[in-house]
Amino acid sequence: MKIKKAIIYHNPNCKTSRDVLEVLNKKGLDIKVINYIKTPLNKKEIIYLLKKLSIKPKDLIRKTDLVFKALKLNENLDNDEYLINKMIEFPKLINRPIVLINNKGKICRPTKTIFDLI
Repeated sequence: MKIKKAIIYHNPNCKTSRDVLEVLNKKGLDIKVINYIKTPLNKKEIIYLLKKLSIKPKDLIRKTDLVFKALKLNENLDNDEYLINKMIEFPKLINRPIVLINNKGKICRPTKTIFDLI
């Protein structure tokens, strides 16, 4: 059986992200871990993720984050360009963890949603 390759956009400070990474490890997948906090995503990478997930920027952004509230981003949820730029500037705003396996991807929050992909 061929080992599946997985990419996880990971924030090591997030318990859900750590839990999903643990599930991936236990399943024996070939995992590429991208710590997008340490190495922030650029515009091209965020747009790629949005396309892979078939979602809009407002669906990728963490609405419970303090930065989201401080910047009053709820007033700009329909401004895709603005939201992407804020996610580049403040990587913590990106909802996590994001997992891509083969041609499918998902924001795996809560942790159990990873089982829809594997």
